[in-house]
This record gives sequence, structure tokens and C-alpha cells, in this order.
Amino acid sequence: MNKVSRLKKGDTIGVVAASKKVSNEQKELANNFVSCMKEFGLKVVFSSDFGKSDKFNVSSSSPQERAQNINDMFGDENINAVWLFQGGQTCNQILPYLDFDLISKNPKILIGKSDNDILLMAISKKCGFYTFHGCDAKYGDKRELDYEYTRQFFKERFMDGSQDIIPYFPWKFMRENENMKFCGEIVGCNSFSILKLLGTPFFPNFDKKVLFLEDSKSKISEVIGRITQLKQVGVFEKINALVIGHIFEFDCEDTESHITYEDIVYDLLKEYDFPIMKIDEFGHYFPHCFLPIGANIEFDLSKGMKLHITDKVVKD
Repeated sequence: MNKVSRLKKGDTIGVVAASKKVSNEQKELANNFVSCMKEFGLKVVFSSDFGKSDKFNVSSSSPQERAQNINDMFGDENINAVWLFQGGQTCNQILPYLDFDLISKNPKILIGKSDNDILLMAISKKCGFYTFHGCDAKYGDKRELDYEYTRQFFKERFMDGSQDIIPYFPWKFMRENENMKFCGEIVGCNSFSILKLLGTPFFPNFDKKVLFLEDSKSKISEVIGRITQLKQVGVFEKINALVIGHIFEFDCEDTESHITYEDIVYDLLKEYDFPIMKIDEFGHYFPHCFLPIGANIEFDLSKGMKLHITDKVVKD
């Protein structure tokens, strides 16, 4: 995998609404984001369709226009990083219109989450450089860059080149192995986004990988369905370990039940022996470590409670 250039003061971030349209309230969060980036010495520009909508009043513009905005951001030598503003449901529409040759020749930091994980996985696979599962390009809603941990790791990951992930909340093991160790290349993260790529050339290779998995506003029945589908296509026969992230507003469908998302996953995967770890530093609306998709990672309890990224993912 190719490294991407680290950010430095004076650099410019291009923000693209690649999926859901941007509301008037979200424009204020975008303005706050600009102010937040100024504190790091960074400038921000927005795609031309920011704040507009498509003919269905769902996405920011047509699939072709959204793809062209991403192509333009990668092709513009004055843009140093691309930040996907927020998720939605329609990112997969733009895949046929992305210029992967152009993007591969101009590797840059690419950040997003949720529906945008589709683009992170596709671009990482097709273009051969690291992409980053991270928060939305928002500030002021107490969900995204509002967390001090997130702002700290934004700087450490992209400006300082940090290669560690440390806990915000205590981590736990759902299933351990003998040496309390695992390693492999990061793949993930949103379960629904992974399944949207099934049957396409962009579906990830899971062989000997560490699967980072997160979900948002899912019901028990939906979790069972998605984990079962991943199981039936052979994902869990291939991976070295599973790391479950923050699960936002999990609906257990029964107010008397105390079952968790990770309880369900553990029960559905009892026949496997790979380690299962629960952390909270990636996913929806919680502190973010800016997880590098495609990078090799290791956990060794004897070296402390941290995940270490063994690849250098940004370069000077």
C-alpha cells in the first residue's frame, strides 16, 4: 500500500458531500468545522454541490456530479486531503463514475465513515493507498470533532504520524486466544456498507485480515441478518481477528433485555476461534482514532493495552 502525505500548516482540505444532502442546520456544523481546522492551521474548501440536492431530494447531486467532485478534489494539486462530509445511503451510486486511474496517481488522505466506508474500501482496493475511517466533517453537535480525543488523534495521525490507538473507554475481550495477540491488515468498517459491495469488484479480500466492524441504529433482527450474510459468504473463515467498534443506538427490541450487539455477534460466531475484541474508538458519534483502512495492525497485551499500526501510513 502507498502512503499518503501528512498534513502541515497551510494545507487545504476539500470537503465533499458524497452521499446525503446537506441541510441548513448541517451547514452551520460545516462552518464550525472550518473554524476548527483553522486551529490546526488548515484551510477548507467545499464541493460545488454542497448544500444542494438531487432530483429525489436525497443526495447532494447526481451520481455523476458527486463522482466528478471527488475526481476534481484528487486531481487538484492545491487540495491536500479529502473529507467526506457525512454518510447516507447512496455512495455506491458513484462508484462507476470515479476515475480510479486519476485517484491512484494522486494519493491523498481520504476520511469518512458509515455509507462513505464504501468509498474508503473501494478506493483503497483499486488505488492501493491507505484511507481513513473517521468522523464527519462537522463540529458543534457534540458528536464528531467535539471530542478532545478525536481532535487529538486527528493531529497525531495526520500531522504527527502517530501509529498507536489507545483506549478512550476500557476495552474488553469477548473471546481471547492463548497469547493475547493478533495481527493483520485492517478491513472494514460499517457492516451495511461492506455488504453493499458484495458481488462487485470492490468487495474486500478478508484473507488473514483483522475485521473492524461497526453499526448504527440497528435492530437485533438486522444484526443477525448481516452477520449471517457475512458468515455465509465466508468472511469469518478467513479473518485473523474481529474488533467491534462503537455501536450507536442499538435497538434490542425489548426494554427488558440487556443483550448487546457484541453478545449477538459472539453467539453467532461460536464455532470460530479467532479473538473478538470490543473497543469504542471507531464508529458513529463517539471519539475517533482515524482508523487506516489497508494498514497492518497488531495487538500484544504484553506490550500494553494499545493497538499498534505497524505500517507507516503517512509520509513527510
